[in-house]
Amino acid sequence: MTITSGGFMESKKVKKSYRDGTLELTKPKYQFDDFGRVKGDFIARQQVDLVSANTKLLKRNIVRGFNPKWYVVGHFNDGGDIKRLQKRRLDPHHIEDDLLAVKLKLFQILYGRGWDKMKYRARSQWTIEFGNSEIKPHYNLLIEELPKGWDQYQQITKLFNELLPSKVRCLWTQSTKIERIYNDPLKALNQYIHKESNFFNGQLPVRVNDYIQPNRRIY
Repeated sequence: MTITSGGFMESKKVKKSYRDGTLELTKPKYQFDDFGRVKGDFIARQQVDLVSANTKLLKRNIVRGFNPKWYVVGHFNDGGDIKRLQKRRLDPHHIEDDLLAVKLKLFQILYGRGWDKMKYRARSQWTIEFGNSEIKPHYNLLIEELPKGWDQYQQITKLFNELLPSKVRCLWTQSTKIERIYNDPLKALNQYIHKESNFFNGQLPVRVNDYIQPNRRIY
């Protein structure tokens, strides 16, 4: 039994295979990279399962009235020279905590205090990805039409690139990309926020997303 650099335990079955008494190590069931993540077919299977689950959530919200107007990609900082923050960027639970803080501050800027009790406001769906970076995650956001005064490209660009990063310390400034969504079939929306999803890359932050409830009104 050996321990990889990522802290995972990797079992190796030993068998005697040669007459001279030398031992041969059989190939372990899972291979791990330098970050302790599983490599190989396991990743491919988990990617299919995760993307399927994320797609179902997006489809359910769209059926229930989710109509996103903007696609946003924002980048967390890498923690700089602070070891504690560097480790925080690698911890899925801490990343979700930081993203929740980003959402709370975003909607507070847009609607003021008590926004969470408002019946009519922009709904949002978020995912977290690392992309090509091993140490600096980014978030994908689909969000509906913003309130008056914020829903133009110039205002929303300033909001995400200057104002929001100044309120939360976990984001880079001037690193957010915003795109207007003109056609919103499910396949296109799914490619926006799940394009890099797999078991370790492409988390669905459960506490951050809006879950649209069905209309229970009886006609």
